[in-house]
Amino acid sequence: MQAPTKTSKIHMRTLVVWIALLLSGISGCENKAYRHAKDDAIQVCFSPGGNCTKFIQEAIAKAKKTILVQAYFFTSRPIADALISAHQQGIAVRLLVDRSQLKYKYTQVRYMARKGIPVYIDQTAGIAHNKVMIIDNNYVLTGSFNWTKAAEHCNAENLLLIRDKKINQAYKETWRQRMQQAAPFVVE
Repeated sequence: MQAPTKTSKIHMRTLVVWIALLLSGISGCENKAYRHAKDDAIQVCFSPGGNCTKFIQEAIAKAKKTILVQAYFFTSRPIADALISAHQQGIAVRLLVDRSQLKYKYTQVRYMARKGIPVYIDQTAGIAHNKVMIIDNNYVLTGSFNWTKAAEHCNAENLLLIRDKKINQAYKETWRQRMQQAAPFVVE
């Protein structure tokens, strides 16, 4: 029997994610946490009821050097507090947000900026609809899950924690490209 190739491993991970998503839709995940791990390469969380905010806090706690965030909406105080805690422990946290966060009443952007986290406003035409956290050179958190209370408690959302250096690098490069066009946020 041949050893699995890197390509076949990626296809297997993709298949595992699709099966997890399919099974969650069939079984009704609205009141349960559904996570699936394959060699810790991919973990999946669904909301509401999946406790995805805790899942995010656990991922943030794994950071050793950097956390790069892209956010469309950011209203979750527990996620903001986890990022602030990481920042206070010497982790380089950077936040890149959609310009709507300048006007949104419940945003945590000002709170995080006042705590010393550098915040930048994405200048993209249209909306910056990303929901991404890039942690060190190892992890990427992404999916439909906005960093919001509503994503945790009200909306049907999905969240993937991907442990893959190449995927991490691809997301990091895109973050850097967006960052080059961003404007620094100045706390009032």
